[in-house]
Amino acid sequence: MRHSEHSPAIHNVEMPGLTPSLDHVESDPNRRSVALPLLLPGTLVTLHTRNTCYRLVVIDGTERRVQISGGKLFPENTDVEFDAEEMTGFIPIHTYPAQTAAMPSEVGAYRNIRFVTSTQAKVFPSAGNNVTSGHKTTDTTKEDVYCTLIFGMNAYGIVPLSGHSLENIVTPPGGQGDPLKQRSTSGWKAMTTAIILNDAFMTRLETGATA
Repeated sequence: MRHSEHSPAIHNVEMPGLTPSLDHVESDPNRRSVALPLLLPGTLVTLHTRNTCYRLVVIDGTERRVQISGGKLFPENTDVEFDAEEMTGFIPIHTYPAQTAAMPSEVGAYRNIRFVTSTQAKVFPSAGNNVTSGHKTTDTTKEDVYCTLIFGMNAYGIVPLSGHSLENIVTPPGGQGDPLKQRSTSGWKAMTTAIILNDAFMTRLETGATA
């Protein structure tokens, strides 16, 4: 994917004292808040709540359109995503010149690697080395281990759920066991499989993540 050399700048806004409940950001006068309509497109806002962290990228502040990731409301794990976004040369998805070219759940790209989040990504709690200050841990002694899969072209193959692999069967009234033509049925059956085509074209990274 080719990216524009004139992407908008990213403006970072840290909000360490923000309310632990997003429902009361504007209604509680004792809490810090952000005037969203005044933020420029591309502004990155990090919200640290009592139990979690959210990351907002402003799409259009005047229309209050933002892209949100992280936290319990957005179940895809974002710990290593936040670390990836800090890499020099990382291109966030909102700066892509053509949004239609993005894959579902894609968050950005680095060189020729495109990053896609998944709820199926493995996390091994406290399975790493002794915890380093500022890193994620579950039991406070060992670091949590996050698995990131990287695939090259033709690394694996799947049978898509289309064509003869997926069939919808409709039986109109009067079918088997319905002599009075009172019932109709509709059902489907599908066949699919996946296979590794070349182990050399894929790898699994196991890393820690900053808290």
